[in-house]
Amino acid sequence: MSSLPLPKWSTLLPELLLMVVERLHIADIARVSAVCGHWAWVLGRPLRGYLPPPPNLLLHVDNSMPWMLLPNKHREEADYLSFQIINRFDKGIISFLPEMVGRRCIGSSPEGSWLVTLDLALDPRILNPLTRKEFCLPSLRTIPTDYKAIFDGSDGTVLEFIDYKNRISYPANIFRDAFIRRVIITDAPPNGVAVAFYGFHYEDACMALTRPGDPNWVSIPKVRLFGSFMDAVYRQEDQSLYVVACDGTVVIFNLTNFISSSRPTPKPKILTTSLDLQIRNIRPVVKYLVFLDGELLQIWRTLRSYTAKGTRCGNWEDEYSSPIVGIETRQIEVMRFKSGGLPTQRHDPQSCWVKVRDLGNHSLFIGCNHTLVVSVSENSELRPNCIYFTDDSHGQCDLDQQTKAWDVGVYDIKNGTIERFFPPNSDEQVIWPPPSWFMPPKLYFTLTK
Repeated sequence: MSSLPLPKWSTLLPELLLMVVERLHIADIARVSAVCGHWAWVLGRPLRGYLPPPPNLLLHVDNSMPWMLLPNKHREEADYLSFQIINRFDKGIISFLPEMVGRRCIGSSPEGSWLVTLDLALDPRILNPLTRKEFCLPSLRTIPTDYKAIFDGSDGTVLEFIDYKNRISYPANIFRDAFIRRVIITDAPPNGVAVAFYGFHYEDACMALTRPGDPNWVSIPKVRLFGSFMDAVYRQEDQSLYVVACDGTVVIFNLTNFISSSRPTPKPKILTTSLDLQIRNIRPVVKYLVFLDGELLQIWRTLRSYTAKGTRCGNWEDEYSSPIVGIETRQIEVMRFKSGGLPTQRHDPQSCWVKVRDLGNHSLFIGCNHTLVVSVSENSELRPNCIYFTDDSHGQCDLDQQTKAWDVGVYDIKNGTIERFFPPNSDEQVIWPPPSWFMPPKLYFTLTK
């Protein structure tokens, strides 16, 4: 079968093509190649039925430098995303992104290239901001709770959420930002399972599961003897979801049957019991899970609050006496589960978890996204053995959006030091939602001369 004729404009000199493409940002390159097959051909991707792309014009590389998505002056009315590349002064905009209007990022996929967004009606969507491809998830209003949505009869927007039993009501924006903590997905859509964490308080946080295209969420009952759910990571080898509770307990849910059409509620198996032998009542500790080189890591992030008076909170009485307007990370600990077989029976937590002081040639990225593992050998600009973090205060801050510093920085595990991107005395304006991490998808081309 003979090849189709080349596009008429393909006779342009490669130098002219380079003059056009080299002026595009990576976000524009990815988008133009996604929406136009002929441009994708020029950029080095095969086009079905056509001759091979121009040789030596572009090379296959892995673009895996994380971006930090930033709030902007238009808040959630913006039809674009602002970002900054780590360890650079480079800032940019992913332009014309109407899918983000009225929405905020609340999670991501394991590799970080798909974002989970949420509007005030609690309708989540999975979005690739470079290609603008979307997948819908069922409304979080289908999760059984005591709160009912109140709609505006004229345009159908959600005004507030009311708990009639306890006579409590919250405006829609306050409810969404304080009640829905995180939604992550276990794989790139349309595959995988979405995992939602919700609840106003650490000790009350619950979990629900669904899949793209499902009609509703399946609520996972709490397991007795330990606290609320905080984070999860999926392990493909045994098709299981590993979930960490607020006391450090790790529970395993096998999702093999849930991924099938029947969707039965998965039953928990306790991997390890509580690590938090002395309950920390003074400062909250946010916990994360991630697999690194096949080993399960548990990350503890200790936070400290700032009040409207500008003072640090030493105890809960200080926090109640003045509104909290700022949260800062004080310490991050990483522990490795040292049992090679990942057993499902209960073990002594103190013997199962070993403190990690060296991540090797990797760095971790935590926040309101799926925890990311990034190889430093592929990104010389990143610092090895470090944890990059963004705000993950779960609505503890004053949601009136007062001026404060973002809780964004990098933690050096070996030295136990924190370098803040925006120090406490920063004049930066915080505009909800907080920054989050995004990993550009792997591109198949880059400019070469």
